[in-house]
Amino acid sequence: MRDSPGNKSVRLGRWRVRATIGVALTLLILLGVVGYTLLFSPGQGIPPKHTVEQAEQASIKVEQERQAREAAEAEAKRRAEEAEQQRLAAARAEQERQARGAAEAEAMRKADEGAVLKAEQERQAGAAKKAKPESKEPAKPRLPPILSVPSGGGGGGVSSGGALPQPQASLPEFPWPPPTASASYVLPTSFFENRRTIGEVVTAIISALENNGYVERSFFRIAAGGVALVTRLERIRDDGSSFSEPQRWTAASQGNSLAEFLRGLFFVDPGHYRVIVFILSDLPFSQSSQVVTRDAARRWVHTGANILTPEIAKESFGDGHCTVLVYEFASDGRAVRVVESRLTGKEHLTKAGLLSLLEKD
Repeated sequence: MRDSPGNKSVRLGRWRVRATIGVALTLLILLGVVGYTLLFSPGQGIPPKHTVEQAEQASIKVEQERQAREAAEAEAKRRAEEAEQQRLAAARAEQERQARGAAEAEAMRKADEGAVLKAEQERQAGAAKKAKPESKEPAKPRLPPILSVPSGGGGGGVSSGGALPQPQASLPEFPWPPPTASASYVLPTSFFENRRTIGEVVTAIISALENNGYVERSFFRIAAGGVALVTRLERIRDDGSSFSEPQRWTAASQGNSLAEFLRGLFFVDPGHYRVIVFILSDLPFSQSSQVVTRDAARRWVHTGANILTPEIAKESFGDGHCTVLVYEFASDGRAVRVVESRLTGKEHLTKAGLLSLLEKD
């Protein structure tokens, strides 16, 4: 039996209702799945367990880094405080050292002055002692320097036409026995085998000195018999060679102020200095235990005689010997003291350029 047109419409309507219900159910299912995914995916909703642990570890790490940074800052601060304390301690120590050095320099200066004064007193006492026997002789009348007794028998008057009386020339006396030297050397006798008098030997020594810039020297007599020739105080290098001009020669300060004058008297630039003494004598001698000061040695060239007397220059050198004494002084800028030289006396003469000239002579 065929369906009527009316029945076909009814069936079509039912199918549409069912399709609509199916689509709605499908949409509901999809919406449920999407909502669940959105709610419970990582980073959304309730966080997974491993995400919470990572957050705690990160927080612990941040705290540890903060503590380490604070510890490093505290350590740096502690080290800075220690460095500052050490700097202050070093500054105090340097101040104390400078004060101690100044006190030592002042004490040494006073000791030098005392030694010079004592040596001068001893010299004067020795000279007075030697002159004492002569004073026992009856004093002879002396004429005024510009007057003379006339040779004629009568008249009793005085005349100024005669020759002036000449005083007896003499050399100042060198400290004897000589103070302890820094180095010494006895020149071979062959150096002066062709020199017969003291004057000829001195001429040979002066020639060698002049050729090496030692143009200032002075002469002394020796109590035991003989002559001493002294050079001027000069500045030398560590190897014993002389400094070049004008650093070679030392002198007192030429400043106008009292401070500059005193510094020139008692202080010299740091370094080494030397005085050379030539002893001409035919008798053996030893050095004394007396220690010479820089100022006393520096004055030798000024207190000695400028030339030999004719009488001494004509004396026979005979079997005499020439002994070289080197007095070396070291200065640290505050104090000066005589030192035992690292060089021998022969090495000093070689470095001074004197040995080769004396040997050739």
